[in-house]
Amino acid sequence: SNANISLVRLNLGELYGKAGRLKDAIIEWEAALKLNPSLLPAHFNMGTAYMMTGKLESAEITFKYCLRLKSQYVPALFNLAKVYQMQEKWGKSTQQFKAFLEVTGPKPSAYTHIGFNFNKQLDWENAQVFLEKSISLQPDNVDTRVYLAETLGNLGKIEQAREQLQTALNTNPAQSATINKMMLSLTSLQ
Repeated sequence: SNANISLVRLNLGELYGKAGRLKDAIIEWEAALKLNPSLLPAHFNMGTAYMMTGKLESAEITFKYCLRLKSQYVPALFNLAKVYQMQEKWGKSTQQFKAFLEVTGPKPSAYTHIGFNFNKQLDWENAQVFLEKSISLQPDNVDTRVYLAETLGNLGKIEQAREQLQTALNTNPAQSATINKMMLSLTSLQ
């Protein structure tokens, strides 16, 4: 039956995708959608492939279509927010991450992305709020601590920024080069 064949092609596409063969994956997902146009995972996978290959307008259209099929489809809510971020539509991205959070409840990754967006908009106060929310849920996230240190530095809270970097350094010594460079730039701000 068409339903079975469409699932086979969906799965084959996912195997190609995992192997990094996105062109082959897209061919399979397109074939699956010809047989079953309402196959949500195939639409989502296509959108993700577009996003990964920099076809951001196609990704946006595809994720919006996923949300028409299922308005609270969590993966599409998140990836659409990421697409807006990649397009540097910071406000739109933040709105979309908030829509994601309304469905999922607190998620540190979304709080970090919102904080990142506010940093890009030079809105340090809001950035601090969301980055601290993220860290309260996921204290060992080095990237979030580094973003927060940057935010605190921009707010002139040099000691707090240094504390965040020190914690990040203790958490992940492998990133010492990046973190030490930030420490030095904080010293020059004083």
